[in-house]
Amino acid sequence: GFKYSGAPPPLAPAPLTERCTLAVTQALAGYVGANLIGPAGIGKTETAKDIARSVGVVFMLVRGSDGFDARAAIQLSLGLAEHGCWVCLDRLERISLSVLTTLAEHVLLFRRAAMAWLEQIDFMGAHVRLRNSWA
Repeated sequence: GFKYSGAPPPLAPAPLTERCTLAVTQALAGYVGANLIGPAGIGKTETAKDIARSVGVVFMLVRGSDGFDARAAIQLSLGLAEHGCWVCLDRLERISLSVLTTLAEHVLLFRRAAMAWLEQIDFMGAHVRLRNSWA
């Protein structure tokens, strides 16, 4: 079986993590995404994971590569919409501009649906139930 060992400890409070937390929660309240920018190794991804954990949402880290194509973008989009996951796209420079454009169009479609409080949308010819916790 499984053993529950309690919730993991949150990140140590620091001015940067507090500003990140505030920015991300305000962005989500307005149905927009958040883009954490800064040098490598300062805790952007860990801060986003901690925020997702604290609000009870699944967090996915997707590292860009040459293999991330339009099909992968569609599957990622479906996962976001149907399961309400948060996603962190890392190493965007490795993803082609056309695939990033496709992904951005999907996110815009989901955002408009969320703002209209739609429960399902037509996405790529299929009816998809939306969970409005995605980001």
